[in-house]
Amino acid sequence: MGISYAGDLTVEESSFFRFYPGGSLSVQFDGKSPVRPMLNAGYGRFSEQLDAFPVQPPVGVEPNTFVETSFFFADFRLQYYFFQNKRLHPYLSAGLGLFSFSPLDQEGNFLGENIFTRLDDESYSTTIASFPLTAGMHFQVNDVISLGLDYT
Repeated sequence: MGISYAGDLTVEESSFFRFYPGGSLSVQFDGKSPVRPMLNAGYGRFSEQLDAFPVQPPVGVEPNTFVETSFFFADFRLQYYFFQNKRLHPYLSAGLGLFSFSPLDQEGNFLGENIFTRLDDESYSTTIASFPLTAGMHFQVNDVISLGLDYT
């Protein structure tokens, strides 16, 4: 899979210009029903750098302008397939899971412990709930193998 970062260090005109590799493993339960459960787990990494923030940060906050992180996720999804018994299977899915990451600054320091990069009352958790929404398509090669492309 390809990972692209869009967050507080993203400048609008550079959104989604860089992709990083990642991987996932899924177990999908087959059947005749158009709604099928799926267990999914994966990993990846990305880095991003911003030369200067476009707005002045609050007093006492030294915003970070670089982040590099690896991440892991696991979730349960329900996929809805629009066509039955066809070679082409467009689908939508929604799920619930956990997403965990470990952001580092340019010196390799863990950003979760750096309280000076955020406001005093701002919390920073590195494991969060995720709600993946996916649109995709599977092409059935034979009874066992299918190829897929999706956007989550």
